[in-house]
Amino acid sequence: MEDIVIEHFRERIRRGEYTPALREMKSLPERLEGRLLEVGCGARLTYLPGELEVYGVDFTPEMIRLFKKSYPEAHAIIGDVKTLPLKEASFNVIVSNELLHHLAGSSPAKCKDNIKGAMGEIKRVLKSDGVLLITERLARSHLFSLIMFYFTLACAKLDIEINSLDVHSKVVTFFLTEKELEKISSVYGFKMKEVESRDWEFRKFKLGRYIEFLGHASY
Repeated sequence: MEDIVIEHFRERIRRGEYTPALREMKSLPERLEGRLLEVGCGARLTYLPGELEVYGVDFTPEMIRLFKKSYPEAHAIIGDVKTLPLKEASFNVIVSNELLHHLAGSSPAKCKDNIKGAMGEIKRVLKSDGVLLITERLARSHLFSLIMFYFTLACAKLDIEINSLDVHSKVVTFFLTEKELEKISSVYGFKMKEVESRDWEFRKFKLGRYIEFLGHASY
């Protein structure tokens, strides 16, 4: 499943469809120091790092090359968020921007296992007083999440792309609900608070919410 996602981003880069400069960077919600790690970084950071030492991890080599080009002083690493090639308790800040719903597996249960694996690794490499910033599209209901998973899985298998729905032929998605994300975060020792949110809509139909969370580690 992950190889399919890698190939999707490779194709977008080859076709010149990936424009990392379009991501608008914003200030961190708190004054933070030390090392910052963005997991699933793609080619651009989500936040202006200030004085933080920057690390970026992505499992698509082409993305990491673009990331290094954008941030020559940063540490760019090819790796999987579920098995981070990094030492434990080595980061003060970890950022995850619209990554979790891309950690798809062969079934909804496997998707959740992948998300839990990622959260476990994030906890492992984050310092005990560290901060986790998560931005995610969260489903209105578990039923909608299941519909989207099987719909995008079918499109991936049949090589169907529907740009108007933001459905790509090689991308399978699984969206957590807000309660599911809060529960998983709690299990892995994070106290989450909402920083900002907006409705996630398609043609005035509310699919869920697009939420930015700030989590403090509680060990």
